[in-house]
Amino acid sequence: MKEKLKNNLKKIVFQTKFQGYSNPKFLDKAVNKTLKFMIGFPILIKNNLKFRKSSNTNFNSKNRPIYILAIMKDEGEYLSEWIQYHIDRGITKFILYDNESSDDTKSIIEEFQKKVDIDYRYWPGKNQQKKAYNDAVNRYKTEHVWILTIDIDEFLFPINSLDIFTWLDKLPSNVAQVLVGWRIFGSNHHINKPKGLVIQNYIRRAQDSYVADYKPIIKPDMTVGARNPHIFDTIGKTINTSKERQWYYPYMALIGSEAAPKDKIVINHYYNKSLEDYKAKIKKGDAFDVTKQTRKMDNFTMQDRNEVFDDSMAPFGEKILVELKSNQMNI
Repeated sequence: MKEKLKNNLKKIVFQTKFQGYSNPKFLDKAVNKTLKFMIGFPILIKNNLKFRKSSNTNFNSKNRPIYILAIMKDEGEYLSEWIQYHIDRGITKFILYDNESSDDTKSIIEEFQKKVDIDYRYWPGKNQQKKAYNDAVNRYKTEHVWILTIDIDEFLFPINSLDIFTWLDKLPSNVAQVLVGWRIFGSNHHINKPKGLVIQNYIRRAQDSYVADYKPIIKPDMTVGARNPHIFDTIGKTINTSKERQWYYPYMALIGSEAAPKDKIVINHYYNKSLEDYKAKIKKGDAFDVTKQTRKMDNFTMQDRNEVFDDSMAPFGEKILVELKSNQMNI
């Protein structure tokens, strides 16, 4: 009976035919906010009851470097570009978990360790994403840092050259997590993998009104653990990049959901890349739960957004190519 009631409630509050663009009515938006508060507030109380603060840290937002946390499997083909891009954006440390890669992932990381701090861990097994994230949170809980959790197909991008570090510095100390919205880039109509950089090959994306997911930037010293790949349980406030409080994860299919703000910071997500790339993703499976068939051709069609020409990332590519060439790294 309880399970039946739960399923019926899901049918009411989740849009089963969600297609990405949404223009919710006032009442739907009110329902959305109410539901997130009703779910999120008890979780926040629970988090605070079981959380143990480290005596070595304070929660001030100032002077925190950004570390990037990721788990990967056989991403060597795109790893060099991704690391170098984020080094150029001011990232000083990477926390990387290798989930049984059989390609050149490890050798690429070893080469980059000569120029940037990379905490590399070989992390075998299935369904390891959440476990790896929690391991990182526990190991860095005493450090005065921000940790951005993204995948190798996701790139942190400041709008209008915003200084992300200064923006984060100015946040109140009770902010524990910032949810940064995805900007979905399509296949650019590539069937086969093109040569060169991702950020130069894929320059068409969804409109900013497209409703998509988020990725979190967290303070590990205020974090209990990962709830899913997109949000962590914390003891403080979770906000979006417009500084609006998020009581619970803003699921894109939840009734009344709106597109993430994209005026400060976004995560450029190259979800599909070419059709050839996407088919390889399907074979690889899901790092959070291998039993889920999360990547299907229906997803490719839905996320293959090419409506807007956007080459704002392309200029960064020339510097990346020069830097990788000087380090004798291939693209």
